Amino acid sequence: MGGGWRAGVTGGYMYTGLDASARTSSANVDSYVIGAYAGGPVGAFAVRTGATWMWNDIDTSRAVSFPGFFESEKASYDGDTGQIFGEVALPMARNGYALEPFAGLAYVHVGTDGFKENGSDAGLTSGGNNGDLGVGTLGARIGTTMMWGETMIVPHASLAWQYAFGDTAPFHTMAFNGTNVGFDVGGVPLAQNSALLEVGADMSIGLGATLGLSYIGQCAGHEQDNGLRGRLNWKF
Repeated sequence: MGGGWRAGVTGGYMYTGLDASARTSSANVDSYVIGAYAGGPVGAFAVRTGATWMWNDIDTSRAVSFPGFFESEKASYDGDTGQIFGEVALPMARNGYALEPFAGLAYVHVGTDGFKENGSDAGLTSGGNNGDLGVGTLGARIGTTMMWGETMIVPHASLAWQYAFGDTAPFHTMAFNGTNVGFDVGGVPLAQNSALLEVGADMSIGLGATLGLSYIGQCAGHEQDNGLRGRLNWKF
């Protein structure tokens, strides 16, 4: 776009399969996403922003079984997930290292349509649900470039504090089909304060391809979330 600014659009498809064999329950989610992004320099700072919208096609199946009773429950319904985010960073170079303090803010909306399971007695019905969440992030990234023979390796790391606000506790109202008796279901709340850590390295493997491996962790009090991510990028 000129002046060091870049903008673009993106799209994708994701499939999610969930299975809880102990409860004879499963769910399949087909998700279609579109998005737009832009970023560039403002003085010494780097500004990055974007937005995405995702349509979710959800199919669930579960069995309700206890002595003298069995019923199979199925439902199909739609949902959506929207996100808008922005970040301001201060890129710096020191002694061969790239250092970047940053601050970011994101707003996330998650909604599901109403549904009615096919079971006449133990089946559930819902009028739908909506949740809105804000997430603020403050931290720093560091990286460098080194050569291993003729291969370029880029080790990198980031450490940040994340603060969540808004609908941090999942909550849903449902009712039984047979009696129309309603009840509320609450999920495990998101941690309001947590530490985010990522450590990894990217390696150029030629022909415009890059191989990356990184550890991603989130720690909040007695809760931990750990992940290992591998990726292969090919630019042409």
